[in-house]
Amino acid sequence: MFKPKKQHYILFISSYILSNPGPGAWAAELYKDTSDEVITVQTYNNFYSSTTVNYLELHAIIAGIKVVKPHNKLTIVHKSAYLNNVLTKWIFQWKSREFKTTNKKHIKHHKEIQHLNELMNSHKDVEVIYVEKETPVFTTLCKLNAQKVVLEKVKKKPPIQIINQLTKRK
Repeated sequence: MFKPKKQHYILFISSYILSNPGPGAWAAELYKDTSDEVITVQTYNNFYSSTTVNYLELHAIIAGIKVVKPHNKLTIVHKSAYLNNVLTKWIFQWKSREFKTTNKKHIKHHKEIQHLNELMNSHKDVEVIYVEKETPVFTTLCKLNAQKVVLEKVKKKPPIQIINQLTKRK
């Protein structure tokens, strides 16, 4: 039986919002780690005219995981305290209560969190790295990408520093 070769992908995610709630976007950068180099596979982003930071972060991680086939190794790097709590603490409690609060009401963003749980369970080799203080350059680029998308959508010109940082890496 043919067994596909296991690849290692690294996903960096971030978001940017003008006000919480308000217009915002998430961005994800997916890289393939080969034995010789790290290759950019894809950059993703999406804009919402009215959203929250937590919603953006959930959508960023879901979109990134969906792209990587489940048999591959996936490392996810993020700087979200919310996602860190969802993935390491809360999801286990919520799952045992069918994603409902102790008052039997659905948790906020229950559909997204259930979907995230299913995706994480379908991928057998996932490592999640929460970077609280030291932000990797790729996560910073994701944030700049998300910020650029938001500012363009709300018709504000992105600061030249953002444009320079994003074009410098290409």
